[in-house]
Amino acid sequence: MSSTYKIQITSDKPVFSEKKLRIRMARKLLRINDILVGSGYSMNITLRNVGSQVFNGGQLIVETRWATNQSTFSSYFIKSLASNESQTVLYSHGALDKYFGLLFAKLEDSSGNKIQLYNEANAPYIPNQCFGSIWAIDMGELQGRYALIISAISLVVLTIKDVIIPLVIWYAIFSNNTWLLDALKWLKLLS
Repeated sequence: MSSTYKIQITSDKPVFSEKKLRIRMARKLLRINDILVGSGYSMNITLRNVGSQVFNGGQLIVETRWATNQSTFSSYFIKSLASNESQTVLYSHGALDKYFGLLFAKLEDSSGNKIQLYNEANAPYIPNQCFGSIWAIDMGELQGRYALIISAISLVVLTIKDVIIPLVIWYAIFSNNTWLLDALKWLKLLS
């Protein structure tokens, strides 16, 4: 007699595993959490038996599909899971392309029973529905972000130097505010 197992599959946020210290420090400084193309990432994938039957164990095959039709595969042995018991596996690969990589899973039972995968909200997945995604950027995009941040800082400095300080000087002179005039002389902004 064949029965259907109900297994919930979830993944956490992918974490980059960059080996270059310079890039890692820049990411921390600018709080950039994107994965770079060619660099590694890892994430936890959790399987939980949400059905009432004991799952006999089997094999989990996880695939990441990129927009360029490249894929990575990993296979994991899943132990026997009692009702509401879970197992977490570490999925690690490298980002093959920029933008989205979609995660797909196939769970095969060791005794040939059917398996229905569920999402975090306990809604069933339809066949070929992804259960997670990875966002990757290339070095050009990362350098573009750095350039944008540097440009924004430069604009703030120029605005202070060329707009705000002259307005303060103009206000101090025309309002004859002695305290402000003395402060501007002390800062050597006014002679």
